[in-house]
Amino acid sequence: MTLEKFERKRLDDMKALHKQKAEDEVYETLSKLPISTLTKKEFSSLILESKENSSFSDGFDLPPVRTRSIVSMTNTPRWFQTPSRESTVEKEEKFLAKYPSLFTKNLSSSEENLPLQLQEKAGIFHKNKDYLSAINAYTPLLQYNDSKLHALVHRSECYLCIGDISACINDCERLLQVVHDDRELMSAQNENANQLRGSIYVRIARAFCQYNTTTTNFDKALDYLKLAQDNSHGMKMDQYIYRVKNLQLAHHAKKDGDTMVEMGCNESAIVKYQEALSIDGTFFTAAANMTAVTLTLGKYGECVDYCTQVLELFTKDIKWSESDGWYIPSPASKIRGTVIATIESRRNVALKELALTEVGHLESNNSTRSLVSIMG
Repeated sequence: MTLEKFERKRLDDMKALHKQKAEDEVYETLSKLPISTLTKKEFSSLILESKENSSFSDGFDLPPVRTRSIVSMTNTPRWFQTPSRESTVEKEEKFLAKYPSLFTKNLSSSEENLPLQLQEKAGIFHKNKDYLSAINAYTPLLQYNDSKLHALVHRSECYLCIGDISACINDCERLLQVVHDDRELMSAQNENANQLRGSIYVRIARAFCQYNTTTTNFDKALDYLKLAQDNSHGMKMDQYIYRVKNLQLAHHAKKDGDTMVEMGCNESAIVKYQEALSIDGTFFTAAANMTAVTLTLGKYGECVDYCTQVLELFTKDIKWSESDGWYIPSPASKIRGTVIATIESRRNVALKELALTEVGHLESNNSTRSLVSIMG
């Protein structure tokens, strides 16, 4: 064991000696080298010269270095902000064909001209009764000037036309605030301010009169019409107030009819609904509820008649902007389509039941005649 330790120690000493000898030789060689005085530029040229004289490039034809170039990439012009899809190509083409002037004019795209472009587009959309597109154009226009009277007036009308009552009322309230903050309009000598305020009050009244399950409120409509009467003397305020009062009376009668239905008194409910229609013939919800009651009672003929009456109200040439059409949902509103679909469904059910009843009567008459012939 002692001999092995001695041998291992001798080998380690030999390795250390050889290592020290090699290090001494390296240091001695480096100390004999001359100190370089070349500059960085001279050293770089020397490196290049050595590369040119290198045997590595002998016999090889290296290609020249490619020149630098810039490749510009552009996208296909697109008017719509949504991605292009095959399913929307036909719809987009129809839209572009309907409003060609909006996309053929070479208008400047600078920020200064953008409000003018938006105003022009919104006006065309509004004229063509494309109310949703008009709203989408008026909204960014108001971001440039939130007190722009023109945009607020027309956007509130567009909201009313699509049945968005809450948005219409909000725009009208903003309009009233803008008029109040405008010193020139608020001048006592300026009749335009009074006329404008009167028009805004009438629009709010129209919004509260239009049928909606959450916003219809004839009491508020009357309050705003009275304010309009105080601000505008040239408008038919008395006629509007009389009309809204009739709608209010019809609403109370219809509400009584709804209570009768909940109590199970369907016949009494029909009487109340008829009373509401006698007060105001355009109060279509009373006739619509009568279709449901008569269908439940099995009075299919009367159900068909009342369904026809409601559908005629929606197709009749009633000026929706006039007071006669205030309660009826606007032509572009979703509620209007829902009501029409519901009434048509009830009418089809009633017609089907009527047809089955007539077939049953015919079969009964035929069986009676056969019995009479047999007995004879």
